[in-house]
Amino acid sequence: MLRTLAPKETKYDYVAVREAFGEIGDGLPLVEVDLRPGREPERKKALVDAIAEVLRAELGVDPVDLYVLFRETPAENHYTGGTPLPAWVPADR
Repeated sequence: MLRTLAPKETKYDYVAVREAFGEIGDGLPLVEVDLRPGREPERKKALVDAIAEVLRAELGVDPVDLYVLFRETPAENHYTGGTPLPAWVPADR
């Protein structure tokens, strides 16, 4: 996450991994990423590649068996401390 999606603000982006059953493999890992809109496709691809590498190294998961689902919901649907989060912007803005 730090190197790919959210170098500026990490505490509000979440990644969940669970097992699902699919066409590819017996227990296909499903990775769900919930975040505010705004990331470029290149950032998302970098996160997918990083997740694939961690799952390969730690659990022996073949990257072809990995399924990643990004859910982007508006900032006003993300709350912390009773306050909606601001829209996501890259660290250099």
